[in-house]
Amino acid sequence: MKNRSTLVRQSGVILFIALVILVFMSMAGVALMRTIDVGNDIAGNFATRQASLTASDRGIEQASGWLTTNQGDQTTANLTLLTDNVANGYAAKRRLDGAGNDVNFFSDATWANAPVAKMPNVASETDSLGNRVQYLIDRQCARTGQLGSQAGNANGNTDGQYNYCLNSVPASLAGTGDCKPGFPCDTSGVSVDVAPNLTYYRVVVRTTGLRNAVSYVQALVAQQVPANSGGQ
Repeated sequence: MKNRSTLVRQSGVILFIALVILVFMSMAGVALMRTIDVGNDIAGNFATRQASLTASDRGIEQASGWLTTNQGDQTTANLTLLTDNVANGYAAKRRLDGAGNDVNFFSDATWANAPVAKMPNVASETDSLGNRVQYLIDRQCARTGQLGSQAGNANGNTDGQYNYCLNSVPASLAGTGDCKPGFPCDTSGVSVDVAPNLTYYRVVVRTTGLRNAVSYVQALVAQQVPANSGGQ
């Protein structure tokens, strides 16, 4: 009887140890599954982000193509690029808020009326990967109207102020030593053209995709200014 009692107690200990080991093995299995799930999520998010960045090229290409189509002669009074064109996401001067700073491109309100860069011959606003691409264009000028224009010019501003543009200086100011804030100058304080006969436009693209992915891409596009534009 004594030996049998000892065997019973030993069997209980073994069962307890087996249960403890089983619990640890279960916990290890759950941890392994969670690790795999997290790894899959990270890989999926990375792939989605890369796809949205690739799709952003479509917005830059369409914006650049629109600029090229409408470049023309910037002395024409009704030329598209001299005034804002909301339908095509175009601003004839830099987009600034009330404080004179860049608008908040991370705000949904900024993109409320922005055009969508669709795939060729596709009616849907999203591509096959679920990406929706929008773009905004703003000419890097201080004001709307002709480059370097003054009051009295058909395309100028009525307040008599020059329209300063990025790397673009009115011919009447060349060599006068009048170096304007925000524009490149030589050692004598004279405003200079870093890239003559070019007008610069900022293109900002926002792409929304799967998994709530949102990406932003910005590019600076240079367009040749026609010979009749003046102000260069």
